[in-house]
Amino acid sequence: MLVKSIKILSAIVLLFITLMVISYVAIGWNDIPFDAAAKSNAPGRMVSISDGEIHYQWIEPAEENTNGETVVMSHGYGVPGFMFQQIAQMLADDGYKVLIFDHFGHGFSDRPNKPFNSDFFNREVTELLQALEITEPVILIGQSMGAMIASNYTVTHSKLVKKLVLFVPAGLRMVESENKGLVNMLATPVLGSWIWRVFGRAAMEEPDPPPCELCGNGKIVGDVYVQAQYEGYFESMHNILVEYPMNKQDHVYHDLAKVKVPTLAFFGEQDRLVKPESADLFQLILPDSSVIVLPHGDHVLHIRHWNEVGNKVIQWLHQ
Repeated sequence: MLVKSIKILSAIVLLFITLMVISYVAIGWNDIPFDAAAKSNAPGRMVSISDGEIHYQWIEPAEENTNGETVVMSHGYGVPGFMFQQIAQMLADDGYKVLIFDHFGHGFSDRPNKPFNSDFFNREVTELLQALEITEPVILIGQSMGAMIASNYTVTHSKLVKKLVLFVPAGLRMVESENKGLVNMLATPVLGSWIWRVFGRAAMEEPDPPPCELCGNGKIVGDVYVQAQYEGYFESMHNILVEYPMNKQDHVYHDLAKVKVPTLAFFGEQDRLVKPESADLFQLILPDSSVIVLPHGDHVLHIRHWNEVGNKVIQWLHQ
C-alpha cells in the first residue's frame, strides 16, 4: 500500500513538473529575437557601453533659441524613454537640448543577463553620458524608478548635475512593493522565474485601467507593448523587481540631501503606487527642496498633465 502511494505521489509530482516545463516553454514561444534586425526598427540611435547597446534620441531646440543647457531624462519601470516625449518637446521649445534614452531592459536597449541593481544603473548612466561626450553639468529628470536612478547618480556625480527634477520618485513609501512575500518568492531560483513567466508577464500585458476622473486623459506618445514583443523584456522586468528594491529606500534621499543639488519633486494624491505620504517624508528629508503635490495627479502625472507639469518645471528651471 505504501509503495503504491509513493508511486502515485511520484506520478503527480512528475506530471506537475512536466506541466510547469511545458507552460514555461510555451509562454513566450513567439517572442521576436532581439537582434540587429529588431534594433533597426528603433527611431533613435544606438551607442555601445560596457553592458551593451543603449538606444537614445536627442530632441533639440531651434538653433536661434538654444540656451546651452542639456536635460537628461531617466524613465521609470516598464515604459521606455518615449514616456517623456511631450515634456521633452516643451523643454526643447524653451531652448533646452534634451536627451531621452531607454534604460537597459526597456525599449530598444539591450537586455543584458546581469543583476539590474543600483550599481548597474549608476554605471549605465555614467557610461552613457561619457559615451555621448556630455561633460558639462546637466539638468537631470527622472520618473518613479528612474527618479531613484537619477537621485543615485546625483549622489555619486553631484558636480555633473546642475539641477534635479523628480516625478513621483520611488524609494520612499510604495504600495505594491510592500508585499515582501511576493518579492521573496519571485527571487526564489527556478520557481520565481516560473511564477513571473506564467503570471507576471500576463499581468503586465493587461491594458491599463482608465484614469480616475480627476487624473486627466493625456496620452503617452508611443506603444508600450511593442517592446514586449521582443525576447528579454519580461525577464528584465523580473530582474529589476528582484534586484532593485524601491520601497523604504530612505537612505537614497538622505544621501541626496547631503550633496545639496537644487531639487524639485512632484507627487500625486491619486497615485496608486507611490503613497502620497512620501511627499511629506521627502520634504522632511530634503527641507531645501521644492515639492509640488498635484491633487489630481497619479503615477503618470507627467503624461496626463504634461502641459501643466512641463510649465511648472520650466518656471522652476528659470529661477
